[in-house]
Amino acid sequence: QTYADYDPSAFRQHAARFSSPVFPGETVTMDLWKDGNVISFEAKVKSRGVTVIKSGKTVLG
Repeated sequence: QTYADYDPSAFRQHAARFSSPVFPGETVTMDLWKDGNVISFEAKVKSRGVTVIKSGKTVLG
């Protein structure tokens, strides 16, 4: 899934909290939710069962 047609100028605000380290060789998966022009997201390392990015939010404008 992509948003904003790969155009970084469409991003008005971007914030996230790094909550745990990612180690070499680990696979990170992203979950995204779109509500109007706001995309919320978090990232997880499933093999360890940890969320590595929390409270992610991007505002498109």
